[in-house]
Amino acid sequence: MPGQNYLYYDSTPNLGGPGDEASSVFNDTEDAWVLYDDSGYRDRRYCIRSGQYIGDLHHPAWKFGDKISSVLRLNTRSCAGYPTFN
Repeated sequence: MPGQNYLYYDSTPNLGGPGDEASSVFNDTEDAWVLYDDSGYRDRRYCIRSGQYIGDLHHPAWKFGDKISSVLRLNTRSCAGYPTFN
């Protein structure tokens, strides 16, 4: 069964409940985004590139499902300086 979709266009320091329910993510903007484990852009983080789709955030390589609490738009396509989903 498909889950709920949430769209973000700007950096958001506190997603509230929706981020803590994410099991997949798709970046349909032209910029890279950094997804953070905690609100206020803190703790573990991963960068997702433009056009990238991660179908299972629970994957053992990331263990990031139901964890996203803030998102930062980088205003560039580059994820330089941030860990990425590979």
